[in-house]
Amino acid sequence: MSNTQTKFPNTMLQFAKHFFKPYRNYLICMILITILVAAYTALDPYVIKMFIDAATPVLGTQNLAHAALLPAIMWVALNIFTSLIWRLYNYVQLKSMPGLKADIIDQASDYVHGHSYKFFQDSMGGTISNKIADLASNAETLIANTIELFKSLLMILGAMVMSAVVSPIFSLLFFTWTILFMLAAFYFSKKIEPLSNDFASSRSNTIGRVVDSFTNAINVILFAREAYEKIYLRHSLNEMAAKDVNMQMQLMRYAFIMASLSILVQGSTIVLLIYLGTNGTLTIGDFTLIFMLSTTILNQVWSFTQTLFKVAEQVGVFNQSLSSISMPHEIVDSKHAVPLKINSGTIVFDKVKFFYTEAHQLFEDKTLTIQAREKVGL
Repeated sequence: MSNTQTKFPNTMLQFAKHFFKPYRNYLICMILITILVAAYTALDPYVIKMFIDAATPVLGTQNLAHAALLPAIMWVALNIFTSLIWRLYNYVQLKSMPGLKADIIDQASDYVHGHSYKFFQDSMGGTISNKIADLASNAETLIANTIELFKSLLMILGAMVMSAVVSPIFSLLFFTWTILFMLAAFYFSKKIEPLSNDFASSRSNTIGRVVDSFTNAINVILFAREAYEKIYLRHSLNEMAAKDVNMQMQLMRYAFIMASLSILVQGSTIVLLIYLGTNGTLTIGDFTLIFMLSTTILNQVWSFTQTLFKVAEQVGVFNQSLSSISMPHEIVDSKHAVPLKINSGTIVFDKVKFFYTEAHQLFEDKTLTIQAREKVGL
């Protein structure tokens, strides 16, 4: 009986449960580190505000060092802590991601080996290899980008909370704009996903054909098919390039709309700062804090949007690869099957017809009997 595995996850959720479970502690650690980094991003501008507000009244006096000492120590400590926590994040990645990718490639390859001859007849070896590699690389990238989305959300929420220290109006402004921006981002990401699926399929097939053109180099030379092989590959490359351009053009249009929304909130923030500053209700530290927080929110919302578009593209590639790899086996060994024992045998072709997919028929009513120990060339 074959030792090849007969089942493979066929949805993203099943895939995550199966492959991520052995690494769940590392993933939890990465999430906790992300929360700490987001907290630093919210606290850092406030500590700078404390420093400016403490230093401004005593500029030019001997009391400056004493007044600014505590905020300065806090700022340095926060930066040292963040540097150390990022190194821990890198360590956790090294302990988990290489092993995860190796597990995916190992189990996906083992499952593919259990497919019938027809599967390999209809699928190019280069395409299969590329899709297995896509599964592993996109699994790692999707984890990283999902954590990046989570980090951006936490940073945005932290910045909104800190902006309320100056005035709740700023929090309301940032909250309203963020909701509009993210709703637009989700809408556009859904529009991008089918384009991404088309591009992923075309890319995988094209890379597979490039690999197979080298694998079959001897046959190409023997049968003088270099010109045909070049035309065949060029057609695939042109199709892949056209689908890539179509997807990137859509991304560019969406990015323009999102940039316009960013300009709108920046202008609103400046107008509100000037209004409150004219009434004498803001300090220099408040101005600095709001400018830094608004920059953080803009950058993180923009980062969230760009990462979301990347995730939509990667999900397309991942699902396309997973659907191809996880196809059910046409022939499955019985669970309690015993090894076959063959003492002698005869091979019989009885009115056989055979042709490759989308190719001319090779055999028609082929009848042939090959006795045991005979060697026959076709």
